[in-house]
Amino acid sequence: MASRTITIGGRATQMVAGKLNQKLIEIAADMLKCSSSEIESSDGTYYSMLDKQRSISYLDVVAEAYRRGISLKEAGTFLAPKCEYDSETSQGTTYLQYTYGAVTAEVEVDTETGQVQVLKMVTAYDVGKAINPILLEGQIEGGTIQGLGYGLMEELIHKDGFVVNPNLADYYIPTSLDIPEIKVIIVEYPGQLGPYGAKAIGEPPIVLPAPAIVNAIDNAIGVRLTEIPATPDRVLTALKRKIRESES
Repeated sequence: MASRTITIGGRATQMVAGKLNQKLIEIAADMLKCSSSEIESSDGTYYSMLDKQRSISYLDVVAEAYRRGISLKEAGTFLAPKCEYDSETSQGTTYLQYTYGAVTAEVEVDTETGQVQVLKMVTAYDVGKAINPILLEGQIEGGTIQGLGYGLMEELIHKDGFVVNPNLADYYIPTSLDIPEIKVIIVEYPGQLGPYGAKAIGEPPIVLPAPAIVNAIDNAIGVRLTEIPATPDRVLTALKRKIRESES
């Protein structure tokens, strides 16, 4: 799921669903001998607001549509409004809707080896509206793990214009043994663009873990890394520099 799928594709899907639902409402109204303005639906049932005893199931309405030869095929298109941005002055809006988040990391640093172990991460993202909470939580967890790899171990190494670690035997990514406890907090503050106020959540969870980890390392041992990933060599180098500076 890319960042804009739920925003753009979701709005188009919402339009299609609305058109199809209106067709089914009109069929249900005809079957229940009432006005379509009276029809409401709940739990797979269409019923009359004036007399809830008069109801019919969604499946029966769909079957009736096919019996009457009514097509249940619709199309919907959503085009996001154009952003007004001046590249000459760098003024304006580059994106109509942003996703905001916060991440905290709890780390343990071995000052003899420079090894960093992430013990726990707490992530909070304003997703606007959680359309599928379970899928959303998995998306955030996956992005957090990718961000952890970015912050601790993933690095393309170049020499003389060539990548010297071009495969997963030398380019390390997090395994199940590297994944800490991850707590996901979903914040719902509706946006203006996506369906039901939903916002993007594709790439955002990848961005924040690395700086959170670097800040946690600084808080733990008092050294500020200015380059990632935070490999043991870089942590030890930063520690030795700190010691030299304190002795001078």
